[in-house]
Amino acid sequence: MKNVKILSVLFALVLMFSLFSVSVFAEAEAETTAAAAAEAVEDASDEEEAVEEHSGFEPMNFIKNLKYMGVGMLCIIIVIGVLIGVTIVLNKVTAKKK
Repeated sequence: MKNVKILSVLFALVLMFSLFSVSVFAEAEAETTAAAAAEAVEDASDEEEAVEEHSGFEPMNFIKNLKYMGVGMLCIIIVIGVLIGVTIVLNKVTAKKK
């Protein structure tokens, strides 16, 4: 019964961490989106000219998206770390004592 309580607490902590991180990233994304929208309005005429000149591959889009790729990789590393930590804790809690 003790193990079930420990597992429930661990699950609740992981769930709270996940929900907290989602809200933090949502706020950051909202700020970024608002700034990007303001910039997009200013650059609308420039983009129309750029599309008329050439359409296709634009290397600067890759550079602009590096930030989002970095945040995604950081989140993946955090989730893997949490899974490894939970696995280690579960192995220690549920191991049979000699």
